[in-house]
Amino acid sequence: MTTVTYEGAYGIWKSCYNILHGSVEASCLVIPCAGGATLTLEKKAPGEVFLTINKNNQSISFKFASSTATVKENGLEVVKVVETGLGAFMKMVDGYLTGTNSSGHLNKLGDDIEKIQEVDQQEKEQQAYSNQSWC
Repeated sequence: MTTVTYEGAYGIWKSCYNILHGSVEASCLVIPCAGGATLTLEKKAPGEVFLTINKNNQSISFKFASSTATVKENGLEVVKVVETGLGAFMKMVDGYLTGTNSSGHLNKLGDDIEKIQEVDQQEKEQQAYSNQSWC
């Protein structure tokens, strides 16, 4: 299990946003997860962005895809790195944060609450039945 909290997911989204919008040259964000695991999002250089899962003294690292594009800035042609894989990943995390992909989590929470309430009701009924006096 490598569950990320909502706050952790937002931290990942914000770090992706900062990388994609060029506000950081390098970064390293470590997010603690359930079960003692961690996720690390790291930008080392343009086109060098990694997501690493660390759990049970093992690491699995993914490098996000990137492409180059020629753009005009101030009348000059400049070659820029486009973080295509990171952008797609950020959209997925955004879907979780805004509810597009999180409805299943919310439904499960509602189901869990219903189960707890059903168990409580059954226990109350059994207790009431046990307390009845019989002649």
